[in-house]
Amino acid sequence: MANDAFRTKVEPTKSEAETPVKIGDKAGTQDVKIEVPYTEYEHMNHHPYVVDHFKLGDSWKEKLGGFEKEVGVIEDYFK
Repeated sequence: MANDAFRTKVEPTKSEAETPVKIGDKAGTQDVKIEVPYTEYEHMNHHPYVVDHFKLGDSWKEKLGGFEKEVGVIEDYFK
């Protein structure tokens, strides 16, 4: 049985990741999220990076049962 149908070329569509964003483009700058460097993370987010990494929330600073000492030790190690 011979297939008489011819194939047509299909062009792939461009995804959003492949579309370049211009520096001055206002629409593109709203969608871009720039990560803060580790050394500036605490200054920008008002808590150490380790708190977000381990998902400690606000309870890490509690006097009873908190993790302030442990977070400090980890932060000192990285510094």
